[in-house]
Amino acid sequence: MARRDAAAGVARSLFGEGRWLGVGVDGGAATWRRLAWAPGASALPPGGPFDGAVVFLDRGRDAWVPTLGLTAGVLAPGAEMAVVLENAAGGRSFADVVRPMADEVRDGGGRGHARITWVRGWREPLRSLDGAWTETPTPAGPLAALPGTFAMGRVDPGSLLLAEVVPRPAGRLLDLGVGPGFLTRALRGLGEDAVGVDIDAWAVASAARNLPQADIRLGDGLATLRTGERFDVVVSNPPLHVGLERSPTIVKRWREALPEHLATGGVAWFVTPSGVRVDGTEVVARRDGYVVVRFFSPPRRSATR
Repeated sequence: MARRDAAAGVARSLFGEGRWLGVGVDGGAATWRRLAWAPGASALPPGGPFDGAVVFLDRGRDAWVPTLGLTAGVLAPGAEMAVVLENAAGGRSFADVVRPMADEVRDGGGRGHARITWVRGWREPLRSLDGAWTETPTPAGPLAALPGTFAMGRVDPGSLLLAEVVPRPAGRLLDLGVGPGFLTRALRGLGEDAVGVDIDAWAVASAARNLPQADIRLGDGLATLRTGERFDVVVSNPPLHVGLERSPTIVKRWREALPEHLATGGVAWFVTPSGVRVDGTEVVARRDGYVVVRFFSPPRRSATR
C-alpha cells in the first residue's frame, strides 16, 4: 500500500488538480481500482472523458494491455497516460513492450524504485472486456478467465493438489480467494450452496461466469462475510504477495479469524508453498513444493443455566 501512496504523490505532481483518472491510485477526479482494498472497486473504469491518467501497474503482465486499453477508452483525444511501474515488476522494459501499441511512448524518468513511462495515442482503446476473455482447460473442465486471474494462465500445482486432497464436501462451502473458480468447480460443480470471495473485480467476474449457482462476492476476504455466517468447509489457495513482496500476513490473518465462521464440525483447508508455516494446522499432503494443511472448528461451549 505504501507504494500506491507514493504513486498517488507522483500523480499529483504530474497532473496537479486537473481532471485526471487514477488507475490503482487515488487523488484524481475519479479512481478506478480492480482490487477492493477500499470501497468502489470495479471491473471497468468510470466514464470519461478525462484529460489524462496515472496508471499504477503491478506484476501481472498479462493484465497490462487490457488495463491500458480500457484506460485509453475513457480519455479525451490526445490525452496521455503516465504509467508508473516498479523496476522489479518490469519498469525498465515496459516502454519496449508497449511501443508497438501506441503512437508515442517516452521515458519519464525514475522515481525511487519505479519508472514513469508516458503513453499517448493507444491504438486499440477498449470500451468493454468482451475481447479479453480466454478459456483455460482445467481438470474440472474449461473455465472462462479474464487476464491476471489464473497464475501464468493455468491452474497452479498448489490448487491442483488441494482439489485432489479435499473430500467432496457436503454442506456449505466457502472458497477464499476464489479466482476464476477452479476449486469450487472441482468440489461443487456449478457452485450450489457455495460462496466465493475475491479482492479482484476481474476474478469475481470470471468466477461468476464459471459458477452460476454460487454466491460470488467482491471484497477483502473475510470482511465480506456477515456476522455469524458459518461454513462447513473452507478452501483457499491464499495470496502470498502484497505488491511485489511475499508475505504470509494474509494467510495468518485468515487462520486466526476463520474459526468464527466455521460451523460445528467444520474444516478449513489451505494450500501454501512449503516454506510458509501456518500455526495451529495439521499437514495433510505435500507435492511439487506445496503443502496442504487443515484445521477444524474449535469446540463450542454449550449454553448453561
